[in-house]
Amino acid sequence: MLSEIVKLEVRSNPKLCPMVRKFVDQCGRMAGLNENDSHMLTLAVDEAFCNIIRHTYKMKIDEQVKIFISVEEKDYIEIQLFDQGTPVNPENIKGRQLNDVKPGGLGTHFINSIMDEVEFQPQVAGNILRMRKNISDPRTSTRQKIEGYRDPQLLQTLLNINQSLHSILDLDELLQTIVSKTKAIIQSEGTSVILLDEESDELFFHTTLDEDQEVVERLQTLRFPVTQGIAGRVMQTGKPILVGDVQRDPDHFRGVDEKSGGSTESLMYAPLKVRDRVIGVLSAKNKKGGFFNEEDLEVLTAIAGTVSLSIDNARAHDALQNMPNLSETMRIRKEMDSARLMHSATLPQELPDIPGLDISGICVPAHEVGGDYYDFFPLGECYAIAIGDVSGHGLEAGMMVSMAHSCLFTQIGFSSKIEDVMSSMNRVVYGAVKKRLIMTFFFSIYDPASRQWIFSNAGHPSPYHYSQQEDKWQFIEEGEFPLGVFEGHRYESYSWQLSPGDIVVLYSDGIIEASNDRRERYGFVRFEQLLSSKKTWNSAKEIQNAILGSVKSFCQMSAPSDDRTLLVIMVE
Repeated sequence: MLSEIVKLEVRSNPKLCPMVRKFVDQCGRMAGLNENDSHMLTLAVDEAFCNIIRHTYKMKIDEQVKIFISVEEKDYIEIQLFDQGTPVNPENIKGRQLNDVKPGGLGTHFINSIMDEVEFQPQVAGNILRMRKNISDPRTSTRQKIEGYRDPQLLQTLLNINQSLHSILDLDELLQTIVSKTKAIIQSEGTSVILLDEESDELFFHTTLDEDQEVVERLQTLRFPVTQGIAGRVMQTGKPILVGDVQRDPDHFRGVDEKSGGSTESLMYAPLKVRDRVIGVLSAKNKKGGFFNEEDLEVLTAIAGTVSLSIDNARAHDALQNMPNLSETMRIRKEMDSARLMHSATLPQELPDIPGLDISGICVPAHEVGGDYYDFFPLGECYAIAIGDVSGHGLEAGMMVSMAHSCLFTQIGFSSKIEDVMSSMNRVVYGAVKKRLIMTFFFSIYDPASRQWIFSNAGHPSPYHYSQQEDKWQFIEEGEFPLGVFEGHRYESYSWQLSPGDIVVLYSDGIIEASNDRRERYGFVRFEQLLSSKKTWNSAKEIQNAILGSVKSFCQMSAPSDDRTLLVIMVE
C-alpha cells in the first residue's frame, strides 16, 4: 500500500515507458484511486514522460528522469517529474492524434484534462512538472492504517519537552519541570507526579504544583496503597482515566482531600509507562474556567508518554548517586551503571510477532556503554522497525539514545509518516550537536498484507537484502547523511517490494568495525562472505548466531570497543 514518497529513477528511453506505466498504476491503486482514475493517471504520466524524452532531451535515450509520487492528507495524489534537459514551456507543445504512437502522442491538453492541477516550473538546470489528482473514493491504504492523531502545535511542544528533559538527571529538578510545564499546558489548578515505592508497594506524591501551597506541603507526606483510589486503578490497568465528577466515582480516595485540605472536583490520570512497566501516574486536578474533556486527557496521556523514560532514568541515576561514601572511581562506575540502565530501558524486552516474518534481534553491549538502539512499534496493521547508533559512549550517549527513543514514541503517536518521523528525529538530535553527538538512524514501515517495505536511512550502515527470486545478496544503498548534521533537512523515503524467502539484515558499525589484536577489522568482505556461505538459511536466529560467532572468532580475545547490534528479518 502506498505511503510516503515513492521514487523511480529511469533513463530517457521510450522502451522504458511500460515500466513507468506499471509503476504509476500500482501507486495509484495503492493510494486509493479507483481503477478508472488510476488508468487515467497512468496515461497522463506516460504522456509527460514521453514529452520529456522528445522535447527536453531531444530523443537522447541515456539521460535521467526522476518520478516522485506521494499522497497528501489522503485528499490527492501528487506526481513530480524532474529532468535536467532544456527548459520547455508545455504550452508550446502541440497535441497529437491518439493513433500517433510516437513519444508525446497523447498531447499536453490530455494531461490538463485528466489532472486536477498541473504546474510547470522551468529551472536553471532542468524542469519540474508537478501534477495532482484528487482521490474521490479513497480505500484503506497503508497511509490510512498507520496515521495517528495529529496536532502540530502539541507535537512541537512535546518534542521541546523531550529535548529539554533528557539533559536533566536530577530527579527533583526534572519532576518540578514536568509538573510546571504540564500545569501550563493543561490549564489545571494542580498537577502532580505520583510515583510507586516498590519496597512498600505504596503510591506517594513526589512532586506537586498547586494554587494552594499548603496543599502541596500536606500532599508530600501522604502515602496510600497502590491498589487504592483512581490512581491505583490506573496503576493496575495502565490506562488513562478522566473523572468529570469525583464525588460520583466510587474509586475516588477521599482521604487525599481530607488530609491535604484541598478540594477536588474533577481529575485526570495518565500512566507513566516504560515499556510494559507502570512506574507512576501523572495527574491533573480541576480545569481552570471549565471542565476536563477527552482532548485534555489525550494531551495529558501524550505528555506522560513523553516524560516517563526521563523519570525512570533520573530515579535510577538518583539512587546510584546517593549511595554513601562513594570514591571517585566508584562514582565513575556508578555513572556507567546509569548509562547502562538508560540504554537497556530503550531496548525491546521481546521481539514482536509480525505476520509473515521471522525476526531475530540483539544488542551486545560493549564494556564502555555505546549508543546502539533498535525498536519496533505496531501501527495498526503495519509495523515500524528502527535501528540507530549515537556517536560517542558513556552517559551522554545513553541520554541521547533515551531522548531519541522518547522522540520516536511521541512522534509516532501523532504521525508515523516516514518524512515526519525523520524530521522530528533530526530536529531533536540537531539540538544536541553542542554535545558533539550525531546519530545514524534507519526507520522503516512494513505492511504484512502487501509485503511492501518503506524506509529512510540517515547515514546508518546500508542493510543487506537477499532476493530469493534473483538468488543474490545486495546492498540497499539508498540513504543520506546522519541525523543532526543539517537543521531542517527533509529525508527521502524509498520503497522495496519483498517476497517470500527474502532476507534483510540490519546491523550497526560495531559489527563491521570489530577488530582483533592485530588491529585488523572484520569488514564488509568477511560479512558478505558469511552471508553467502550457505545456500539456505533456516531461520533468522541462525543467521544472527552465525554472524556474532564469526565476529567473536575473528576478534578472539579483543574486547569489543563498540556495541554490536543485529536485526535479521526473513520473509516467510
